[in-house]
Amino acid sequence: MILWVSSSRIKSVYSGPLLATVTLLIFVGLALGAANVKVEGTDVDLKNNIRLDRRLRTLIANSNYSPEDRGVSSIKELAQTISVDKLAKSIKTLVAPDSQTKIAKRFNKIKGKGVESNVLLSDKFDGWASYVLLKVLKGEQAAADKAIFATLATHYGDAFLPHLLEAKRMGKHSIVSRLETIQRKNWMGDGKSVDDVYRILKLDEEGQNILKSPALSTWMSYASKLKEDPLNMLLLKLRAQYDDAVVLKMIAMSKDKSDDDTFRKLEGALMGKWRQDGKTADDVFRLLKLDEEGSDLLRNPLLKAWVSYAGGRLRADPYTHMISVLRQKKCQ
Repeated sequence: MILWVSSSRIKSVYSGPLLATVTLLIFVGLALGAANVKVEGTDVDLKNNIRLDRRLRTLIANSNYSPEDRGVSSIKELAQTISVDKLAKSIKTLVAPDSQTKIAKRFNKIKGKGVESNVLLSDKFDGWASYVLLKVLKGEQAAADKAIFATLATHYGDAFLPHLLEAKRMGKHSIVSRLETIQRKNWMGDGKSVDDVYRILKLDEEGQNILKSPALSTWMSYASKLKEDPLNMLLLKLRAQYDDAVVLKMIAMSKDKSDDDTFRKLEGALMGKWRQDGKTADDVFRLLKLDEEGSDLLRNPLLKAWVSYAGGRLRADPYTHMISVLRQKKCQ
């Protein structure tokens, strides 16, 4: 049960049925008596994040908020301190049904069809947030914060949000960070395991494109918050689906297209597994099917990784050893 948003693109998220139901109740005016479950605010120390989630850490103190910034300035605090049932009752008390309808209708006009990745960046969104705060709720900041929170939660879901993270560099960082924090804390308060979130973000459906998914950073960050080792957990999942040659190729291709340290560390973790298993340079050469490459060997993206591994296992120069291995194979 979670709300999320990503960098210059927004996305709110409610991963559990309860939170989604509560937001629906808020805007449809249904009975709220059954909403008893609380979202526990787990105390998370954002300062101790490892480099793996640096793309997710953009908490920026900015006193010059735009109307849209002011409209969600208390979202983080709301998610951490107010239980779902209290939030719902509070909104119903502060925001009259006709005002709820106005807010929802105006948002529907600006959001377009489907999931709009640039909604949060648009001037229309700023105008809508200002409309909620100044026109509908007459400057009542607390009511506006809660109404904006609930509206966003109603329109966006967990699986989509991480795909908006790449736009974070474009602006609206403070909003994105607050909403990201809400999502993590809601997952934690909901007792979601690392495997649960892996499925919520649909990473199990990404296939060999998983390392390209923006949702991967979200998942790895969450694993770190739960004091798990995201690299080893990811490697375990990849090796359960693919052989090491495929896994290494996925890593190598991602590493070449990104300066993110994650892929270099993931490659190192895979090589660490080989060392633990006692694999020799020759073992890995065959494991990666480099002995089958022929004249295309030097263009194989896995060769560089093998040289790196062999350099720590051989006394001889890896390239000299490689030539020797290929000559032996040719003579067979």
